[in-house]
Amino acid sequence: MGDCIIRVRMDLLLRLIDTTTGISVDEVNVQFTRDGEEIKAIYKGDGNFIFINSGRDNCLMHVRAFGYEETDIYVDYEQLNENSPELNVFLIPSESTVRRGPVIGISGSLPSLKSVDAINLMRPLCSFAEYNQKKKILTVFGYVAGKTVKLDDTYYGIAKTDEKSYESFEVANQSGDNKAVLKNPVSEGTKPNQKIFRLLFGYVRDDGSFIFRVRDDSSDLKYLLRFKVGEDIYFRVIDFHECYGEIDLMENAEKLKEEDPPEEVGEAEKK
Repeated sequence: MGDCIIRVRMDLLLRLIDTTTGISVDEVNVQFTRDGEEIKAIYKGDGNFIFINSGRDNCLMHVRAFGYEETDIYVDYEQLNENSPELNVFLIPSESTVRRGPVIGISGSLPSLKSVDAINLMRPLCSFAEYNQKKKILTVFGYVAGKTVKLDDTYYGIAKTDEKSYESFEVANQSGDNKAVLKNPVSEGTKPNQKIFRLLFGYVRDDGSFIFRVRDDSSDLKYLLRFKVGEDIYFRVIDFHECYGEIDLMENAEKLKEEDPPEEVGEAEKK
């Protein structure tokens, strides 16, 4: 009897990320529908779901995860890595579930709105020490003596000294204690002691309507929002205990100066 050869190929990896924490979703009760038909995925931990021998046709994927708002993501293989096609899916917690704690948020509509993200000003992870442009290695320092810092998620923000704006960056992988290799460089003008935060994401639709929710887990929910309208970048500080529900996003917002543009990465998926 001849040998039986079974060829296996990973056709897609979807990484589910909680928009309120910036870390992987731990929910395993997830359903995927591709172009209207249910498709099975294999859970590999840390919010990663892989699709084996499913084909590589461009498609619209619908994601339904318990405790989160349903969402759609367009899979365009021409934009993905041929050897390892991967996409991040940003999931907003549902207001109707309390499994992971209560959430509070803002919503509204703004013509030409492209993306909304934010950092939690009350929860810096570490501070900038130095950046090696040639090796793309970022070095940071923590706030607890003897405790190392691991930037083991993907998206982060470095706040300017006055904490009125920030730029974002993506981590490719770790490079030892308090070090990480970046996918994109940080600005040359970044100074030591600038604070680094986990980057959080909102949900923006094609018509400019948006939702942004955070965990209601502190007495002080002070966040710095960054949003893109057309080609312009704006920042706005919001305390979600004082400002929630439907809002005018442009109220009290400040436009970023043209001479100091941030690196733009990890824009929330437009829906």
